[in-house]
Amino acid sequence: MKLEPGHIVDLVESWLPAPSSEVSETLRDLRKRAPSFVPTWLSAVATRTTLPDHLAHEIDEARRRTQLLRTVRDTVVEVVPGAYAIKGHAVADRYPSPLVRTMMDLDLVVTDVDSLWLIAEVLRDQWKAAVQAVIRYPARAGGAFGEHCVIATVVAARDGEFELPLAIDLYTHGFAGDIGTVPARREIGRAPVLGTAEHLTSIAAEGLEGGFSPKDMVDAAVLLLGTDAEKEFRLAREYACELKLVPELARLLTLARVHGLPLPSFAVVPDREAREGRFRRVAAHLLNSAHYPRTALLQALQRSEVFPGPWAKIRRRAWRLVDDVLPVSARVRTQLLGFGVPVRRTGSYDGQLLSGAGREFLLVNSAQVKERWLDPALEFLE
Repeated sequence: MKLEPGHIVDLVESWLPAPSSEVSETLRDLRKRAPSFVPTWLSAVATRTTLPDHLAHEIDEARRRTQLLRTVRDTVVEVVPGAYAIKGHAVADRYPSPLVRTMMDLDLVVTDVDSLWLIAEVLRDQWKAAVQAVIRYPARAGGAFGEHCVIATVVAARDGEFELPLAIDLYTHGFAGDIGTVPARREIGRAPVLGTAEHLTSIAAEGLEGGFSPKDMVDAAVLLLGTDAEKEFRLAREYACELKLVPELARLLTLARVHGLPLPSFAVVPDREAREGRFRRVAAHLLNSAHYPRTALLQALQRSEVFPGPWAKIRRRAWRLVDDVLPVSARVRTQLLGFGVPVRRTGSYDGQLLSGAGREFLLVNSAQVKERWLDPALEFLE
């Protein structure tokens, strides 16, 4: 059993709401709904017909991006021992030729915030990369105060070499959670040496952010078709249970099968196990909410800033109304998602800033930045 180009073509036809026999129409719809999967689909179509030069170029660009990001990864691991990548090349290298996997970005995990900023500086010096976004949020669920997870996105434009810039996401935690109901974890599995189980679990975690994409399904399939897959899948189920991801792992496998991807018979999560996993997660969340009702409510509203979901627009409006009246100095704000806004000191400032890679960031709790957050001793940078 192996993944064939025909599986990719069939997957797209099954997944799109209005499939078409015309390549141009399918391409247009796929660019709207799953742009990162376009090169993979094109590489499958290219086995059936000759592609126009501009489409063949997209496949070549995907390969070049993957190779450049491999160089970035190797440089980072050399500079910061203990840093490691999640998914990425470990999955891309398993795609059977001539299929290609697009790497829009590179996810790297480091041991602490200082290492994160060190990597950002290396990327700045070697690839002219700049920190474009910083996020900080509690690594624990509920209202318990403790450590925070920090994520920084560093972007290198590469002077027009690629149509889209290269993005490197740096994490202080191997498992980021969902900023609320599923807490982050400092390490996942056998880190820093990850295997199929860790990568498969990380793919399942994509389900916390919404639905699974065709790319997620194919990533899971190529991992589960490897020689080490059966043993690693048992381990992935253990990780999923530990990280409260059993429902997501079950849904990922179900979708892959529904859309015709080849999966081995052992790659199944029983429905009962998925239901129990969902029940345990909801029960744990309700318990946390009972202990810290105010924090839990604010976290639930604020998650709409970054995650889609039912009533997201209404919850986002409600959160921004709360954000307008909640005192800037309220301690509960440290238990919420903090967006890093680049600032410059213009005077004496005693508050806390995230500092690194030659920049300082003021943490605010809304994607809609308000002037009332700004101290007279600070000014926003463009």
